[in-house]
Amino acid sequence: APITVGTSSVQFGSTGGKAFCIQTGTDTPPASGTYNTTKAVTFPTAFSAAPVVMLTMTSNSQPGGPVVAQLSAAPTSTGFTAVFDVAEGNSSQSSFVNDAPFNWVALGLVNV
Repeated sequence: APITVGTSSVQFGSTGGKAFCIQTGTDTPPASGTYNTTKAVTFPTAFSAAPVVMLTMTSNSQPGGPVVAQLSAAPTSTGFTAVFDVAEGNSSQSSFVNDAPFNWVALGLVNV
């Protein structure tokens, strides 16, 4: 079974016109000045169905505390939207005022 390696993805095998694909990326939600912010991400290659998506924060540099990240809804075959919240250790400084970069990984099937 073929393995195809791209800049931010790898595809394994090909059965019935589909291959298993792992896509990765990095992004940064905007500093909103409020206690949360969101970021929409579009996959470089669309999946054939909604994939599994995982997020990891790479910086927790908000004055009010660490950043918590989760999907705002189920991912689609073309992308996802994540919501980020300051885990308000200090409620008087709970706004997003600094960049909060994150990594993401999506796993699923793509059409080949």
